Amino acid sequence: MKRLLLSLILIACCFASRPAHAAGYFGSNPEAAPSVFTYAWRGFTLGAIDGLALGYIIARDNGYHKGDWKPLVYGAGIGALAGSGVGFTLGFIDLADNRPGTAGIVLRDMVYGMGFGVFAGALTGALFMIDSKKPEHILFGASVGALAGTGVGMVVGFIEGPVITNSASHRRAGSNDLMLRPTLGATQDYGNNLVLTPGFSARF
Repeated sequence: MKRLLLSLILIACCFASRPAHAAGYFGSNPEAAPSVFTYAWRGFTLGAIDGLALGYIIARDNGYHKGDWKPLVYGAGIGALAGSGVGFTLGFIDLADNRPGTAGIVLRDMVYGMGFGVFAGALTGALFMIDSKKPEHILFGASVGALAGTGVGMVVGFIEGPVITNSASHRRAGSNDLMLRPTLGATQDYGNNLVLTPGFSARF
C-alpha cells in the first residue's frame, strides 16, 4: 500500500508539472490563451496530491495500518474539489485582468513547488531510513514536502508573477513604439559649399 501510494504521488507530480502555455502574457493571439478549465485541471491535480499527502500524515498519527485508507480517500477527494475551486478562481482572475498571466504563474509555481517538495522530501526520508530501517520515512517525507512545496511555490508565484507579466507587456509595447534617433547629414548649397544638416530618423 505504501509503495502504491508513493508511486501515485510521484506519477501525479510528473503529470501536473508538465510545461504548459497557461502562464504568461498571452499577446494578441486569442487562441493562445488557455481555458479556465486548464487552471481547474491543474488545481484538481494539485489539490488531490496535497489532500492525499495530508490524509496520509493524519492516518499515520497512531501508526499506519492497512485498514487506514479512509483518510487517504477523504483527503484526496476533498483536496481535488478544493483545488478545482482554486483553479477556477485563478482562471477567472486572469480572464478579468488587463494583463493576464499572474494567476497562472502562481498556480504553475505551486505545482512546481509541490513536485520539487515531493522529491526533496522523499530523498530526505530515504536518508533517515538508512538509520531507522523504516521505509515509511520516505512516504512521510514526500507528504510533508508536497505540502511545504505548495506553500513555498504560492509565495514565489505571487512575487514573480507581476514581474514576469509586466516585463512581457513592456517588451510587447516596446516593439510597436515610435523610435526617433538624431542623425547628421551633409549636402551642398548653391555655392557648392558643404552644409551639415541635423535631423531625425524614425522607426515604426
